[in-house]
Amino acid sequence: MTFFSPEFVLAFLAFLIVYWTLKNHIFAQKILILLASYGFMCSINPRFALVLAAYSAFVYFAGMCIARANRVVAKAIPPAKQSSHKKKLSRKAAAKQMSAAKQAGIAKQLPLPTAKARAVMLAAVAGGLFFLAFFKYYGYVREFFNAALAALHLGAVDSVAFPLGISYYVFMSITYFVSVYRRECGEQGFLSLACFLAFFPSVVMGPIGRASAAKGVEPVLPQFDRFKHFGNADEIYVLIIFALVKLLLISGYLGAYYSDVISGVYGDEPESSAAQILAALLLYGVVLYTNFSGFIDMARALGLAMGFKLPQNFNMPYAAKNLGEFWDRWHISLSTFIRDYIYIPLGGSRNGFARTCVNLLIAFALSGIWHGAGLNFLIWGLLHGAALVFLKCLAKVGVKSLNPHLALFCTYIFVSFAWIFFANSLPDAAAILSAFTRARAFGDIGELAVLAVILAGIFVYPKISALKDTLIVLFAELPFLPKALVLGMIFTLIFALMPSGIPNFIYAGF
Repeated sequence: MTFFSPEFVLAFLAFLIVYWTLKNHIFAQKILILLASYGFMCSINPRFALVLAAYSAFVYFAGMCIARANRVVAKAIPPAKQSSHKKKLSRKAAAKQMSAAKQAGIAKQLPLPTAKARAVMLAAVAGGLFFLAFFKYYGYVREFFNAALAALHLGAVDSVAFPLGISYYVFMSITYFVSVYRRECGEQGFLSLACFLAFFPSVVMGPIGRASAAKGVEPVLPQFDRFKHFGNADEIYVLIIFALVKLLLISGYLGAYYSDVISGVYGDEPESSAAQILAALLLYGVVLYTNFSGFIDMARALGLAMGFKLPQNFNMPYAAKNLGEFWDRWHISLSTFIRDYIYIPLGGSRNGFARTCVNLLIAFALSGIWHGAGLNFLIWGLLHGAALVFLKCLAKVGVKSLNPHLALFCTYIFVSFAWIFFANSLPDAAAILSAFTRARAFGDIGELAVLAVILAGIFVYPKISALKDTLIVLFAELPFLPKALVLGMIFTLIFALMPSGIPNFIYAGF
């Protein structure tokens, strides 16, 4: 079952009716969310639901252990004698001070986390990463694991299925472990935590929700214990339109073109021309972006329909004029996770230029490994890390930035080149690059026209940055009946123009 299947649409509408009927009952809403989330996961594979349930129990137990290890016994200090009038003023002042500290996110009155809590937190994080690594990289540890099973007189396991969403909910659990350790959020009840990890709009495709607030990131976990209000209908409409256009039209047609061209690069004489191969390589990033962000737009729309605000995961990434800006705009929930839980703990930029460069390389190498076990993913991550280090070196010696249009073009070309290793195994990547050098230049003038349109699109794309906000404002100003008519026409046109079938979620395997 996918977000775009008739079964899901009908089930979700029925869910919303019951959900908003219970708007004054947070506990009942959470029960309903949990049932719907596990029902959604079971529709994909019941075993994935069992894996998620087992991991949720581990996260709850680990969070409880971190919280208990973090407790300190405060020494009681007898208050000084004072008049009742002064005591009343002191309480008012204390209340104001506490309120101001809470609003500013300051907790100076809390002691530092304990060493015991740190050890428990690190053990919990290690357990979560081991859980992820076991499923993600089982092919590399199969012999060792089967040897351990043989020692226990148990049968061997040839392969294990990769549970959908595991990369996301493991990272979400890490934000919870660290937040409890830092006292940024309290120990959570099992129901809220289970809903947070299994939340069906985002469990399979993200974005990576946070347990507590971070720089530029709104947390998701606290939202499960708040009363919900429905008031974002126009934004929901626009997100759904964007999701359908990106996924069904752009990703659908361009994805088919990319597959047709790349299938013709193998063999002694490539069937695809160099112009076609170049066009396909330049378009793969568009296919990936429209596919991934299309599903994310739909996930955010579903979340808003339930009163949840999921974090933004994309912000016009191909409008970036340098690689650092690209990562501020691409897969934002992952890039900020890497920043906060890998790069900054390694030292960030606090320990000199050389250490900063090393930290960047480590962070992006781990980002590559997170995406997959193949060497191609490591190369992809290191390419981005090395390019960022190179840009930092240029800035350090005083090299001026490129012209904005040239910078935009160079960033797009580099990102497109790096996608070759992301999308293909090393033998396939080598075959594509080899075919590009051996193939005929172009077959007809139409292939050159496609390249010209792609190059023009690189510079036109940043000009539509305000399109989404503009549409939201326009829909907000339309009366109900004209709005319904416009929406009906848009949806009819999209479904009339779409190719047969719905593209698969490309990032599902990561």
